[in-house]
Amino acid sequence: MPWSWAVAPWVPTSPLCWPAAATIYPSLCNSAEPARTLREHVAAGRLGLKVGEGFYKWPEGARQQEQQRYASMLQRGLQLLSEELPGKTS
Repeated sequence: MPWSWAVAPWVPTSPLCWPAAATIYPSLCNSAEPARTLREHVAAGRLGLKVGEGFYKWPEGARQQEQQRYASMLQRGLQLLSEELPGKTS
């Protein structure tokens, strides 16, 4: 089983995660680049929830539901942090 799946099945496959993965991975292992499995998924366009397939296959209904849940969680997080954001006046 590839390292990225065995240790971190949650690893996102978005191309936006590539710079973070390239920066973080060298401190987590001896490799200076993201795992082969992650590179293959990105190259094949299997970008996860965004496109409906990555490490998991997302049926359209489940995909839409998870996207809504994720957006809701991000909004709640933003509300929690809103007092700390720059430009906030009391």
